Parts: sequence; C-alpha cells; structure tokens
Amino acid sequence: MQAHFPDLLAQLAVQDRPLPAYVREAFAAYLRCAVLAHGFLRVACAHCHAERLVAFSCKQRGCCPSCGARRMAESARHLVEDVFGPRPVRQWVLSVPFPLRWLFASKPEVIGPVLVIVHRVIAGWLADQAHIDRATAQCGAVTLIQRFGSALNLNIHLHMLWLDGVYAPDRKGKLRLHRTRAPKSAQLTALAGTVAHRVCRHLTRQGWLEGEGEGQPASLPRPLGAACAPLAAGHGLGRRAAYHQRPPAPRPPVDAKPPDARRERLCPRRLSVRDRSGACGST
Repeated sequence: MQAHFPDLLAQLAVQDRPLPAYVREAFAAYLRCAVLAHGFLRVACAHCHAERLVAFSCKQRGCCPSCGARRMAESARHLVEDVFGPRPVRQWVLSVPFPLRWLFASKPEVIGPVLVIVHRVIAGWLADQAHIDRATAQCGAVTLIQRFGSALNLNIHLHMLWLDGVYAPDRKGKLRLHRTRAPKSAQLTALAGTVAHRVCRHLTRQGWLEGEGEGQPASLPRPLGAACAPLAAGHGLGRRAAYHQRPPAPRPPVDAKPPDARRERLCPRRLSVRDRSGACGST
C-alpha cells in the first residue's frame, strides 16, 4: 500500500475524482502507524533495566486493523466490566431497507431521532413484558451504529445491547431488576412493524419521505430505489424520497424464520457477559 498509494492519488486526480480529505488523512496516518521513524517511546524496567522502544500508533477508526482491534477490545472490556457487569444482556440488531440506508448515509443527523424512536419502542415493550408501569420502569442500553456489512458494502444498521429486563423500585424504594423472557417471532414482527410505522411517519413529517398520508398501515413501506439512490450519490441532494405502499404481509407463525432481509427487522439474542472467551448462546 505504501508503494502504490501515491500512484492511486495521482490517477484519481487525473480523472478528477480525488479522495476526500479525511480518507487521505486516514491512509497517511495508517502508513505512519507503528513506524519508529515517526515517533516512539523508550520504556525501561525499573528492576531488570531492560529497555524497549514502543512506536506511536495512528489511533484511526477506519483502515488500521491493529488500532481497530485494540479499540474493539478496550470497548468490549469497558462494557463488560464497567457498564453492564454481571447483569443479563440481550443484543438487538435493527436493519433498514436499502433506500433508508442511503438516506442515513447522506444525512447522518437523521439517525439520531430515529434511534430515539427505536429506543422508546423497545423500552416500552420490555416494561410491558415485565408488567411494570412504563412511567416507573428504567431501562439500560448501549447502541453502536455500524455503517458497513461483511462485504464492506453500505449497510447502516444498529447494534443495541439492552439489559434483559427493567429496573423498578420495590416497596422499600430500592431498585430491583425484573427479568423478561426472550421475544418470540410474532412479537418481533409486531415490534418491527411498530418501529417501521413510527420511523416512516417521522421521516414523512420531516419531509424526507413522501407517502400516502397518515392512514398507512404499520408495515414498512418500500421506497423507490431510483428516487432514493441520488440522496447518497450527490445528484439531487436534498430532494425528498418517494415510496410506494406495500400491502401488509401476513404474520408468520411463532416458529417461523425472521422477516425478509429487504424489510426492517429486529434480531435479538441473549449475551452472557460472564463468558470472557467471546462465545455466547442465542435464544
């Protein structure tokens, strides 16, 4: 990469397709990562007087596998030891249709209100499952927004770690965790429908989607790819996306597979925070 990166920049400049500045800076920092010529620390043992040179790292979040792995391990340790502790945790994954991925990629500020809607829906469902009043129930969640898939394709989706229950004060006023059961397929379908309906309603009110009015069913609409793709490509940036109405899909049986990948879906699985090896069972 160090040998061919300058040639790539020159070729893109000739084609009038230069890389963004933050991409060039990330690659340049990666090429300097762990190279002693670009700075280092000299550390020594106070007892045996052994010395070692430790090169500076780039601390980039993008293309450096070493710094990315270290950041991942540090974040995981922090969540396990300092945030959740020995409490039960369940992972929820929310994926969205392709046109909304393009919208979220071109307008990152849209994701914040959408995440608030998703949290409200899941928190309310957990409180109902624990038979706790929503006004007094307290939930806990950590959300990581992932912007790519396994093939490095654009796939903005949410990885959410939720406490597997809700806290509520007992008769003595002390907070106690009320566990909840694993959601069934029918419940996930209903939750996904509620999230889809509220998210599309919010985006329509904000002018990012064009629909058929407030009377649309809770099933997720199917945006037109031809109308939404320019949102991320830059052509027609700022124009509202359009979508057609998809008829509501019949509810699958309890033991059915998760919904189609083209539609919005929730896939929760329970994590064991005590399993330090990284393996976890799913329910």
